[in-house]
Amino acid sequence: MIASMARARLPLVPREVRRVGLVTPVVAAMRSAIAQRRLAASVHLDGLIQIGSGFSVKTDVPLVTFEDMTSIQARAAGYAEWRAMPDRAVAARVSRQRRAYQRARACCAATHWAAGSITSDYGVPAEKVHVVGVGRNHAPAGKAVERSWSPPRLLFVGRGWNRKNGARVVRAFERLRVDVPDARLDLVGDHPPLEADGIVGHGVLRLGAAADRSLLLELFARATCFVMPSLTEPAGLAYVEASAYGLPSVVTSAGGGAELVGDGGIVVDPLDEDGLLEALRALCDPETAARLGQIAQARSRLFTSQAMAGRLLRALDLPSIDTETLPAFL
Repeated sequence: MIASMARARLPLVPREVRRVGLVTPVVAAMRSAIAQRRLAASVHLDGLIQIGSGFSVKTDVPLVTFEDMTSIQARAAGYAEWRAMPDRAVAARVSRQRRAYQRARACCAATHWAAGSITSDYGVPAEKVHVVGVGRNHAPAGKAVERSWSPPRLLFVGRGWNRKNGARVVRAFERLRVDVPDARLDLVGDHPPLEADGIVGHGVLRLGAAADRSLLLELFARATCFVMPSLTEPAGLAYVEASAYGLPSVVTSAGGGAELVGDGGIVVDPLDEDGLLEALRALCDPETAARLGQIAQARSRLFTSQAMAGRLLRALDLPSIDTETLPAFL
């Protein structure tokens, strides 16, 4: 039996307070105590997959950690909750994370970007660190999506409008419309009210709600490119979901997202609006979009939940599992 130890759920409080509170050393200690208590009450376990290392457990059961970003990277990226913490509290969180890495049989990361921090910032030997990718939440059912690549239909999907760089996307799109007047931009997420030619806002669409899910999948199927040049993006699942639909992406250079897209898109500096505009222009060309979309779809086969789970099992290296039959690390 393999157990996955995710973060303990805490009562909801106002969003701003909650985001800061959830990364404090006190909450990390609480989560560690909860995880330790649950572990003691568990049936026999062959191995543990610890999702995130913001908590720690002491056990003789083989354990691997998994995350898309380290605490040091989160602080450097400027996440509000990490900026709000005093240096002493950040140091305590980093120390806890380092201990979790030391105790683990292996440390798994979504991307080489995160894996690099585990080795360089935390001193974990490279042979103990493995890149396992991510698993997408949805993909097209059945045969490949057939779409018309003209006129251009851009799709933005993201919660956290400011971090996802939504305002810059809108500005670049408004400039794009001067040269490509039939282009359209669909926005999904917590975007503000917008009234501009060619822009359609759909608000937050929840995968758990049938009507929302149907609309979201329809938007992916009708789009000609996906755009999300986040100010920072550890490993955005939306990129691999877009790729699975055969969509090329405009992807940020900040974080590990570009690794997920590979050659199936265009990487941009999230602060370079002119560069973003040029990327959008390039993907308005039907032949370019179709060619990169085909590359993206082929690459998306690396990022399924089954493939990711297989790599995590390979990292656990249990004697009862033939690791040679499992997907290779990335």
